[in-house]
Amino acid sequence: MSRADTTFRAAAEACRVVASGLVLALAAALLVAVTPALAQGDGPPVGSMVMVANTDGQRLNLRAGPTADQQIVTRLPAGEVLTVTGPGRTVGVTLWVPVKTAAGQPGWVSAEYVVLLTAPSPAAPSVAEAPAPGSTGPGAEVTERASLSQRSRPKGGPVEVEAKLKYPEVKGREQEITVWVTRDGTPVPGAIVTLESSDGEEGERFRQLDPTNDEGRTRRLFDVRHEKGTVELQVEAVAPDGGEGRTIVSYFRR
Repeated sequence: MSRADTTFRAAAEACRVVASGLVLALAAALLVAVTPALAQGDGPPVGSMVMVANTDGQRLNLRAGPTADQQIVTRLPAGEVLTVTGPGRTVGVTLWVPVKTAAGQPGWVSAEYVVLLTAPSPAAPSVAEAPAPGSTGPGAEVTERASLSQRSRPKGGPVEVEAKLKYPEVKGREQEITVWVTRDGTPVPGAIVTLESSDGEEGERFRQLDPTNDEGRTRRLFDVRHEKGTVELQVEAVAPDGGEGRTIVSYFRR
């Protein structure tokens, strides 16, 4: 082999190595750029499926509310699939996502430790609207209009939230709240309800109730702090289809 051939092969190999390095560097830069954007967004869409990941084999804490100080409901293994039940909430620098397990256990997880598997599917047209395969007649036009309407229609309309406290005034006792979630007078079962209190440490301000039952109702007991004054509770509900509603109630500590 001539000296010219040897020089050409060496130059070609050097170009290949440099090109490979540039590709890897570009991929790494894109990953760094995209990952923070995902972490700082509003979280996965309501109704989507996410999987526990990035935990280095450790179990992920499913918490009762959107802070690291909330009670641990259970610990989820890597690979477990969860359903997103509401919009994400950023507390401090952490984006928290409300989810439920395959067994129906609700809670909150850090978005850093889940990855999106599937987005919610649009509703399929009814059997009565579906045309025969290959049809191009009026039935097909009706189905296409219905499909366009479904794609443009919101996932769920707003819900009405009513909340009632057991004790308007409290002193050294537990308080109890009952919440009803309806839409146009009809109960909304399976809604996720959270409370945000105007007092307490950050980890104590957020509480999550059990999902609403078939009557659209849920309740919870919680401890009352000793400081005197009026306490406001912001009650927020998210229906299974993503519809939201909120109200505010208050009580007085004597």
